Amino acid sequence: SQKYNGFVFITAPASVKPGSTVIAHVYVPTGSPPIVVTLYALDGSWAWSAGAYPSLNPGSWIAVKYTIPATLKGPIREMGVMLIGSSNATPFTGVIYIDSVNVQN
Repeated sequence: SQKYNGFVFITAPASVKPGSTVIAHVYVPTGSPPIVVTLYALDGSWAWSAGAYPSLNPGSWIAVKYTIPATLKGPIREMGVMLIGSSNATPFTGVIYIDSVNVQN
């Protein structure tokens, strides 16, 4: 829901640095309520930075791309995916797939 965002995150590998581009593929099943997604990073001082917030199209895969700003302080401590539901929709409790996460330096 919009009140309780969903997160999936990892401790960022050493290869992820300011300036790296992260691409993740996300799928939400047909019949899901409106959901937006963003990729984010927490830098060496735990400052938050996130990419665009595209809407997921239920029943289709979407490639979400985020370039970590070169101005963030390394090392990147955490990177992840945040999912946000619509404030008007019933909270979603189904399965959302995240696949093929790639980092380009």
